[in-house]
Amino acid sequence: MIGSTSEWKYMFKFSILLIFCSFSALSQKLDQKSMLEKLALMPADTQKVNMLFEVLGAIDDREHRLELAEQAYYISASLNYLWGQAKSSYHIGECLNKTRNFANSFKNLEVAQTLAEEIADTKLISDVLFAYGENMNDLDNLDSAMYYYVQSLTLADSMEYSYRAAEAHYGISSIANSLGNNVLAMQHILKAKKYYEELGTNQNAWHIWNLLGIIYDELSDQSKAFEYYYRALEVAKRSTDTNAEIIVSNNLAILYELIGKSAEAKELYWSAIEKAHVLGLDEDEAYLLGNIGCIFLEEKDTIRAQAVLMRSLTLTKKAGRGCDLAYPYEGMAELYGIKKEYDSASWYYDQAILLAKRCQNHMLVASALRHLGEIQIETHAVSKGLKHLKESLALCERFQLIEERVKSNFSLYKIYKKVGDLGTALRYFEAYQRSRDLLLSDQERSEVSKVTANYEFEKKLHLLAFKEKAENLALRARLDKQVSNTNNLYLILALILILGISLGRSYYLMQRHNQKLVQINEEKNTLMGMVAHDLRSPLNNIKGVMSLVNLDHVSSQEQRNYTRMLNDSVDNMRDMIDRVMDMSAVEDMKINLDMTPCDVATLVNKVADNYEYVASKKNIVIHKNYDDQVYQALIDSKYTMQVFDNLMSNAIKYSDRDTNIYLSLERTDRTVIVRLRDEGQGITEEDQELLFTKYQQLSARPTGNEESIGLGLSIVKKFVDAMGATIQCESVIGEGSTFIVSFRTA
Repeated sequence: MIGSTSEWKYMFKFSILLIFCSFSALSQKLDQKSMLEKLALMPADTQKVNMLFEVLGAIDDREHRLELAEQAYYISASLNYLWGQAKSSYHIGECLNKTRNFANSFKNLEVAQTLAEEIADTKLISDVLFAYGENMNDLDNLDSAMYYYVQSLTLADSMEYSYRAAEAHYGISSIANSLGNNVLAMQHILKAKKYYEELGTNQNAWHIWNLLGIIYDELSDQSKAFEYYYRALEVAKRSTDTNAEIIVSNNLAILYELIGKSAEAKELYWSAIEKAHVLGLDEDEAYLLGNIGCIFLEEKDTIRAQAVLMRSLTLTKKAGRGCDLAYPYEGMAELYGIKKEYDSASWYYDQAILLAKRCQNHMLVASALRHLGEIQIETHAVSKGLKHLKESLALCERFQLIEERVKSNFSLYKIYKKVGDLGTALRYFEAYQRSRDLLLSDQERSEVSKVTANYEFEKKLHLLAFKEKAENLALRARLDKQVSNTNNLYLILALILILGISLGRSYYLMQRHNQKLVQINEEKNTLMGMVAHDLRSPLNNIKGVMSLVNLDHVSSQEQRNYTRMLNDSVDNMRDMIDRVMDMSAVEDMKINLDMTPCDVATLVNKVADNYEYVASKKNIVIHKNYDDQVYQALIDSKYTMQVFDNLMSNAIKYSDRDTNIYLSLERTDRTVIVRLRDEGQGITEEDQELLFTKYQQLSARPTGNEESIGLGLSIVKKFVDAMGATIQCESVIGEGSTFIVSFRTA
């Protein structure tokens, strides 16, 4: 089994190193637009170069930063301005790092270092060395990354360059944590925290609290880990870093999973997955999918597990981060283990171990070795299995991997007990108990509960305070209104007395005028309600198709089909909004038709395709019982689509699971007839008399708790009548309903 708590968390600790906040407190806020306008008018001199660097420090857009840095370099080169060349080369190298163009990034950083050394700019040399470390870290060369971070820190300390020292301390701490040296990691993260506090940027330093949470988690102090993760999450929500909240949510979800709260963990994972997908953060989405895949594996939900793990594997390969492939490999290995396909499981474990060893990911090596050993024991390769389990345990003891050590000791205890070596079994059981006691004592569990409860309680307090404030404001408004009404009472009475005679004379005319206004207002509200009701169906379609595109491992053809379905739904919504904006429809209650010959079968096919996913959620199958001939009718295609949309939506809404919906077409000399039959609840005779009346809540109720406001069939009736068509319903209680729409042939 994959250790689905801390193992997947380590994936983020590699990516965390890429994310250093651009703290606004370190540089003056610039009016970028006016600054860029000023730059365009400046001559190409050193002053313009310096101004370009100021703008570079104030913007976050990667492409814009690269463009400005290149502009600064060309101007500096033409002027032989060495400092400008060095500084711009550094910025170019830094920007290229973000696009993973490491070869050109290194070339520009080498130019920057050479020129910075020539002009003896120690501060710039420190920046360049740190950028070297970033590149090495992204290439999974952790030893080299550590070397450059230390060199950058040494120079930064020598000249009291606090900002660079803070980032270097953080970088060293992150790598030390990744290598299992949490003592060194704690030393450097606390120094980084102190620097950020002195610089006044502590309120934005979410990554500091996040790394402290990781370290305390690995030191088995879960209450402290929760405390720092919650603090990190609050700061991350206000951060300009796009994936700050995603990273912290991931680690917090892992901790919830560790203490057995998988529901809370899954809620955090899905929320973070949605954010990562919307922002196009493929690496983060891959990590999160792998993590939630582990929960599905523990729940033995192999179908969902395989779907998310394959998606994670695809995204990780696309991102080109070789080390991180070890995680989906281990996930796939466990999946095949559950399926008893041990050869495939062993292959994936071997691949995960090779990658994890190369990348010095000791936690994953220990986990994969333990799982591989358990499979070998299961397949009667006992000596190999014991060898791998003992390797895993030795690695855990060397790097203080407490959670994994608990699992390895327990696995060895079970195996020796099974083979009858009770003395050795007892020794491993005692070691298991000692390791388990290190994880979470009763007192610590109480602290964890207290921390999580306090966090939820504070959220409720904020909500209650907001509600109380709103109620107080409303009460004050009512009191003010009452006082105002009292003060104006006599004035109002006087006005009524004066105007009474005049109002009496014009009463009849005013009554007629008011009735007309009421009618117009009701008609306007009716049309608005109709379109608002219709907007629900395309929105539901969009939501359903997006969930498929987001999470499923689908082919390019399927993606094109889903994209077409999304476009159709968006077009439907746009057409509805166009009709709302047509004021003649509101004032005269007339529908503006565009009656043209059209193939009704094409529209029926489109509606069936659009609702296929929605129906599948209730395991409802849509059948098309008609041939491929053309069923030409004189209709308005947009309003006809709305008719079919409403009928199909109702058929699904009022049908039970595991039923069918049948669509059929018939052509006569004068009509094209469309029949939509479901196997739902049926409609009583009393309800059939009210079927096409607005705002009628009938006795039948949606079977999946869907909402119904009683407008749908009144909309259908209005559109059908406007096109000169007819609609009728045939229904039997308990057997279903058939709606029959007849259009005039073209």
